Amino acid sequence: MAIAASLSLTASCGDEGAGSGGPDAGSPVVLATTSIWADVIGELTCDGEAGVTVETLMPPGVDPHQYEPSLHDRQRLEGARLVVANGAGLEAGATPLLDSVDADLLVTITELPGLQLLAGSHEDEAGHEEAGHEEDVDPHVWLDPTIVAASIDPLADAVVEAVEAGDGVDADAIADCAEAYRQQLEALDAEIEDTVGVLTERRRVLVTNHDAYGYFAERYGFDVVGTVIPSTSTMAETNAVDLQQLAATIGREDVPAIFVDADHDGAEAENLARSVDVEVVRLAAESLGGGGGTDSYEELMRTNTRAIVDALAG
Repeated sequence: MAIAASLSLTASCGDEGAGSGGPDAGSPVVLATTSIWADVIGELTCDGEAGVTVETLMPPGVDPHQYEPSLHDRQRLEGARLVVANGAGLEAGATPLLDSVDADLLVTITELPGLQLLAGSHEDEAGHEEAGHEEDVDPHVWLDPTIVAASIDPLADAVVEAVEAGDGVDADAIADCAEAYRQQLEALDAEIEDTVGVLTERRRVLVTNHDAYGYFAERYGFDVVGTVIPSTSTMAETNAVDLQQLAATIGREDVPAIFVDADHDGAEAENLARSVDVEVVRLAAESLGGGGGTDSYEELMRTNTRAIVDALAG
């Protein structure tokens, strides 16, 4: 297969479910690593009506940075017709497992042609942050809907290429659903721009639990002025000096809230917020599920955007 990308898909009804329509038993399986990418793939394959079953490797509500695969996960990968991963280090614990997948059966989102990845941050051995370390890029590409929209056609092509004509898969339906969903994502992007339009440039400042919102910030004109965990991964650790500097930044920039991932305990962020008397706002950055308007990718982006705007508008 010409495309090498890893993406994540999920279904709303469980970690091995398909879309709401439900394909026939025995239909070819596309396995996405995360619930967010699974939802995207479910949409472009007509929620099961086109004859493809979409499953997610990681259950909803799981931090992908900290996920450790099981023996059953290996069996599921071996049974999938196509595996979609995010890549760029997001699924760190599952990397050896993903490396074992035949290259012709693997699509990695962050390796799709034309995608420009943002530099992440990296801690040196002394615990100091180094921006733009050559081995660290920001994997959170889905937080820019235009990047997701650009991935739709390559993903649809990869799905159709991975299945066989005799599988009962409707390639024409996939093409139609993919086009409709791409248009939905373009409308979502315009909607988010309108929503954040109420914020002045001075109010478009973010402090987050870890370095996850670079793509969102770049797309919608925000400035990420600091992170509690100085890394694109929640596996990194905080450090007292950095937290003191971040507290000073929050005061200087008059930042009213710290945004924390819903699937991370966020104890350090909670402590910092209390010390500087600002709000902690939970966002579903890396996984679907848990209610509160985060059961689909589009819902997640709308819910997060509204929470960010409400907190910063004050």
